Amino acid sequence: MEEKEYKDFFSKYEEFKNIQTEQKNDGKNDFNILTSVLKYSDEVRLHSRMIGKLLDIDGKHYRGELFLKLFLETIDLHEWGLKLSETTVSIGYIDIDLYITDGEKHIIIENKIWAKDQPCQVTKYINIIVEENKESIDVSEEDDGYIKLKEEQLIVIYLTPRGREKPVPEDHSKDKDGYIYFSGKDEKLQRCSKKSRTDGLVKDGFKNYKAKYKKITYKDEIFKWLVKSQKAVENITNLHEALRQYIDAVKMVNKTYKGRVLQLKDYWIEHKYPIRPLFIIKEKIEDKTIIKEISGLQSDLLYELFSQDIDGLEHVNTEVKEISKKQKKLVYAKRKCKAFFGIAKGRKRDFGSFYYINKNDLLLIFVGVSHIHFGIVGHANYKLDMHDVVHQPKDAYGLELINRKTGFGGLRWHSKGYPNMEVLGDYDNSAFKKGLDDLIAIIDYNNKKNE
Repeated sequence: MEEKEYKDFFSKYEEFKNIQTEQKNDGKNDFNILTSVLKYSDEVRLHSRMIGKLLDIDGKHYRGELFLKLFLETIDLHEWGLKLSETTVSIGYIDIDLYITDGEKHIIIENKIWAKDQPCQVTKYINIIVEENKESIDVSEEDDGYIKLKEEQLIVIYLTPRGREKPVPEDHSKDKDGYIYFSGKDEKLQRCSKKSRTDGLVKDGFKNYKAKYKKITYKDEIFKWLVKSQKAVENITNLHEALRQYIDAVKMVNKTYKGRVLQLKDYWIEHKYPIRPLFIIKEKIEDKTIIKEISGLQSDLLYELFSQDIDGLEHVNTEVKEISKKQKKLVYAKRKCKAFFGIAKGRKRDFGSFYYINKNDLLLIFVGVSHIHFGIVGHANYKLDMHDVVHQPKDAYGLELINRKTGFGGLRWHSKGYPNMEVLGDYDNSAFKKGLDDLIAIIDYNNKKNE
């Protein structure tokens, strides 16, 4: 690091600390009663319960139909004909995250933040509700071998964070008219019928219903609904504040939350100041607080990189068993990200994040000695191919892919590397954008080849 850059490093850090101290002294804070006791991503205990309690017309908010009406308006179901005064909202009804009904019309809401879809999950819920309401739900219409439910009777809503995730639940497909149906094998559907908690609820086994389907997101519909709801109760202090705190939790899910007290990451990114590895200048740093805070920022940015969602790809290594215990060393973790940016010699490296491309290939974002790599590794049912060289796109999109070996059992994979320190210091860095563009090119190439 050049002398001028070194001085600028500390002057900016001092400026940041002065701003932060002044804000704290003025009483600004980021305390949130919801996220203090629950994880911001807790689907069931935080989000399903909070949404359900707001939608409940008999809830202790005593606003009656207000929040339910605004919700239906936001998701374009205000003219669907639900009798608001007769509506009940159930949270966790026979495993259904949220179930809304007036006795004649039925809304099933499946809430998915990070959890995976369970086998036949949505079809199971549809079958249970149809079985319980056989006398009022018309199941007589056949459609290409499926039983089509009338749109005015039942709707399935799939709630996800930002809309970039898969468009329909696992093992389901959507037709041109916006109906979903189970697209897996009949044998799997029958196996699901016999599992505990469903056997007895649907006596004759699951039927393959087609149900009207709508996808909504926390980023769009839920956020808009909460803002409308907050405005509607702006003169009721406790409700307004409760909604404000829940809106902040939703922003955390959407990764758009910005604290009221300036954070180092926001300050550094805003000023486009690249983070340098501390081991380069450690001999010039006497303040241990600076070392701790800057290395913490770097490790957080690296962890965010590995945790990010990528359009249309399943993030598979959040449960290490899917990669296999033998390759656990290859999977990122907060402690590994922290160790990578430690100032001691022998930093941890060679770990990363896996995404499912197809039955043959996994995407791998990987940190090596001095680069972040974007690559492809072969697999069979998530077991990594440790010996065979995976196929290499020949001159596809002009990528300069290489065959790389790691020290973990001879894993071979194709990758392209980009300098990581600049990437982590500036989210708008051109190298990072180029890496993602190349990544999408690789994915497109392999998807087309496997069609």
